Amino acid sequence: MIGGMSSWHDALPPSPHLDALVELVENDPNVLGVLAVGSWAHGMTTEHSDLDLVLVLERAEISARRRLEDRLDVSGLGIDRLRRIPRDPSRWWDRYRYARARVLLDRTGGEIQEYVDAHRVLDTDEVADYIDMHLDGYLTFVSRSLMGHREGRERSARLDAAESLPWLVPLLFAVHGRVRPLNKYLAWELDQEPFTSAGWEPDVILGAVDRLLDGSADAQRELFALLEPKLRERGFGGALDHFEPGIDLLRSDAWGDGGD
Repeated sequence: MIGGMSSWHDALPPSPHLDALVELVENDPNVLGVLAVGSWAHGMTTEHSDLDLVLVLERAEISARRRLEDRLDVSGLGIDRLRRIPRDPSRWWDRYRYARARVLLDRTGGEIQEYVDAHRVLDTDEVADYIDMHLDGYLTFVSRSLMGHREGRERSARLDAAESLPWLVPLLFAVHGRVRPLNKYLAWELDQEPFTSAGWEPDVILGAVDRLLDGSADAQRELFALLEPKLRERGFGGALDHFEPGIDLLRSDAWGDGGD
């Protein structure tokens, strides 16, 4: 801190290489901003965590670099890449990385923060595309798991339940207009920004996910009961109604008094 004024790097943990990075940022006009991402940005660091920083660059080809020295991991990202989120959800593999980034420095007058915020929230078309990408896979694996339970094939039922999760978790967030977090940040995300719908409390969702990992048929039906009205509100009622072997398999009332 100089002259009582804070600097973008004041809150960062000490590193032998941080001074060199600060000098680069301060003297390179190509650097438009600095983001903190990963565990440090989430307040979830451990003794094994790196400090992950992203330099937002006006021209990515000039100063882009990446290094890992004494747990300081620095990478470059062109501002055009931050500005233009791909339309294809299959290319969103790193979207959450920026969705919860901490903007340490923004020389654009607030544009970088706006782009970060845009990564977190899905617009109407993105919601539809995200659901469309994941719905069939979710329905396929959850129905296979429930059929496995009915037929006494418990191992395959548990495996199919686990395979449904990469399709299920994006749907849980998509119906609320949000991009899915990385698995390590799932509980953090729900704690920081819980779903506002009744019955979608963090302990309910996380508890059902934990039971689903054990193959619980009840947990799968409970989560579907939450999802079904949301999916219909988003215009996917036809996809549910035409699903084979039939959507009734996923409803609790189709199982009578049976449990797991």
